Amino acid sequence: MRRRSFGWVVAAAAVVPVVGAAQPAPSPRPAITIRSDRELGPFDPDRFCNLNLDGGYGQIADFGVDAAFEWIRATGAVSSIRCPMWLGEGRLKRRPDWLCGAQVEIGPTGEAKWDRLERALDSLVAAGVKPFICCGGLPNELLTAPVKRDSRGVPLNLPANLDRYRKFLVQLFRRLQKTYGEDEVRSWRFEAWSRPDAPNSPAADPATFQALYDHFASAADEVDSQLQIGAPGLRDDLGFLSSFLEHCATGKNAATGKLGARITFVSWTAPPSNSELRTRAEQVRALMVRHKALLKTESIVSDEAAGPAETGLDERNRVVNWLERVAMLSDPALGVSMAVRDADLMSSHFEGNHAVTTRVGQFAVPMAQFRAQVLLQNLGRARVPAAAPDGLLVLATRTLDDRKNPAVQVLVARTGPSGGDDLEFDVRVEALPARYFRMPARIYRLGVSGDPRREWEKAGRPRPAPDELGKRLADEAGWKPSSENPAVPVNAGTAVIPIRLVPGEAALVQLGSATRPEREISPRGERLRAAEQAFGRALALSGRDLDRALEALDRLIREQRDNHWADVARQARISFLRDLRRDPEGSNTELRALLARPLDRMERLRVLESLRVAAVRKSDGAGARALTVQIVDLERHLAQLAEWVDDH
Repeated sequence: MRRRSFGWVVAAAAVVPVVGAAQPAPSPRPAITIRSDRELGPFDPDRFCNLNLDGGYGQIADFGVDAAFEWIRATGAVSSIRCPMWLGEGRLKRRPDWLCGAQVEIGPTGEAKWDRLERALDSLVAAGVKPFICCGGLPNELLTAPVKRDSRGVPLNLPANLDRYRKFLVQLFRRLQKTYGEDEVRSWRFEAWSRPDAPNSPAADPATFQALYDHFASAADEVDSQLQIGAPGLRDDLGFLSSFLEHCATGKNAATGKLGARITFVSWTAPPSNSELRTRAEQVRALMVRHKALLKTESIVSDEAAGPAETGLDERNRVVNWLERVAMLSDPALGVSMAVRDADLMSSHFEGNHAVTTRVGQFAVPMAQFRAQVLLQNLGRARVPAAAPDGLLVLATRTLDDRKNPAVQVLVARTGPSGGDDLEFDVRVEALPARYFRMPARIYRLGVSGDPRREWEKAGRPRPAPDELGKRLADEAGWKPSSENPAVPVNAGTAVIPIRLVPGEAALVQLGSATRPEREISPRGERLRAAEQAFGRALALSGRDLDRALEALDRLIREQRDNHWADVARQARISFLRDLRRDPEGSNTELRALLARPLDRMERLRVLESLRVAAVRKSDGAGARALTVQIVDLERHLAQLAEWVDDH
């Protein structure tokens, strides 16, 4: 069979008949060949394990998604999360129960309130995930009127005053560094806008967008010239991008009056098909090369168009489709430093196509995409050569321990439509140290075996599913090998591991010591994790000593008043007082205290409705009427956020 020696190999299917004199001679067993003694260059899986969330605030702040973050913390499968709007407010058309943006409010003196934004960011930081903050969706107070929103909930309005916009961003950057630390925030990315070249965008005029970016970059530089800033979040207009890059390189800066504007990354949206992706990446790279001042600028692609390209693909083939994109974007000639995939954090009972986890009963079950990212994160950090038969996509890496002993990791996927027979082949790892006689090997198959969706379907698609089923599926989807051999023979420096895959299946083969991703957590992240653990201990106490549980929650409220764990603890106190202590008045007191906290509008609505029910039960007509006025005003505001304009 033909072989090609690259880090990534994607080969088309081919059949070569072998004819003998009397009967067909047996074909040699197909094999992937890995050279463990040569390095092709560095490999960083964090470049590809990144998500773009529409309705990001609503997803991240939902208490039900905590289980998804537990999986992320345990596996390191998600490196960063981007949202097209962080700062303003809106509602996602396909999920109106998800708020889009942290509803940052600006007071009469121009001081902004950042509590809700920090609530969302805290969830990421505690999970070791880097925020990717798009600053395009702004608070209403900064925008031209009337405010209009697209289906993602993002305002289609420019800042009414660029100087005021710049001062707001200075506040943002300073607040983030004060809360999370200078070094931590320098590891985040800040994007000026999202898809300014879209037909309905108010920033579609290149000069308008360039002036906006100048003020954005000037605000960042006033606070810290080492912040990672970029734009434009291009949709598809390469002429728009060319004009923008020329401005950053040599144009007159509208904010400083000097030439050029600092930019550390250029962001753009991937075309819907893999066949177009390489061409677009080459075009973007050529535009950056044209301006030598931008040669060190990163190129970041957002895979927001993945959905239409994957129509008709089952879950396993969507994973292979993603791996093919990873393979393509790994080519150093394209200069792509980061890829962001469109997804939701959690769905319910496998609904939709792009959630990385799904809730089955009371348990979060990782989907195939999430588990594929786990496989990718367990690769080494140096690529080695691989030669593969037709129809297999391969990435091979290695790690070296303190004694320079190698371990080899091979991620392999079988291309082609689902169905068909298993393909049995070998993974041959060559050029191992002569002193090796045996090595441990593990295979993690991502495919037919342990497919949670299939198991749920076999159970009759229950909705809601029994917790027993959810627990079993979550356990089966955990990080454990499909097969392992503690002593694979090494003969003359070569180890052979047999494996089989069906079309559309992927697997990770580890030879030698296992690698486990470890993420550094900032001091605030460590504090948030400690608060979560304290909350868990308080919940565990409630079953045997309610008084001690209430005291523990009260202590958590006092100690964590600067973050959302104070609100979580207070809500737990409300539940305990109402349901366990049978103390409705105590519960109502806690509800009123919760109203003083920086709740989002949907949370506030739920608290007000609970207080109105309590007032009616007490025959407090005046109190119920006053609460009704607040509820009606809030419902009217939420209804306005659901007035979307045509995106197309």
